[in-house]
Amino acid sequence: RGLEKIFIVSTIVLSSMAMLGASNEAAVIAMADKFYEEEQLDHSNKLLFELIEKNPDSVDAYWMIARNFYEMGNGVPIEKDKAKKLQMYIQCEKWAKKGYDRNPGLADNSLFIAIGLGMQGQTNGVAKTILTSRTLAKQIETAFLNAIEAKEYHYRTDKINTIASAHLALGIFYRKIPDLALMQILTGTKGDVSKSIHHLTIGREMFPN
Repeated sequence: RGLEKIFIVSTIVLSSMAMLGASNEAAVIAMADKFYEEEQLDHSNKLLFELIEKNPDSVDAYWMIARNFYEMGNGVPIEKDKAKKLQMYIQCEKWAKKGYDRNPGLADNSLFIAIGLGMQGQTNGVAKTILTSRTLAKQIETAFLNAIEAKEYHYRTDKINTIASAHLALGIFYRKIPDLALMQILTGTKGDVSKSIHHLTIGREMFPN
């Protein structure tokens, strides 16, 4: 009975430690998100980098870092520093991919892979990108589709969530790229008005306001 008592006490202690760790991580995530909302993106990333050092399997840290880099890129005027703007979007893709490698079933990771890639293409110029990086359009399409088909997503507000964002973005993607057979041959995908309307409609129906 003495050994049984020791086992029970040890189990309770370990469970309490796990709960405390989870609670601390949740607090860090909440604070990083608060910094994001306040546009203190460097502070948000600092917390998230430290969290990953302690727990590389943190579910939300990677896509949240990607989101911060995306916003950082948006904040750099292209006419002032195109290289820096591009680098922010590269980092967005990089950190989202790190998250995807650990948790491919989380839609948020796939969404920011697509966003990071898409913004790199937009920064470099769509025509130039199609000519120099023929796989990029297909990579973007695939990442958006992965996000839509994922079983789990974490970003949600009363106005939008990850899945709706992916549908809306994919709808815009199919509208913007050329609807040409040559585009399909060169890149593996092409514009499609019916697909664009389909995804835009789904996204808007999820959040009609």
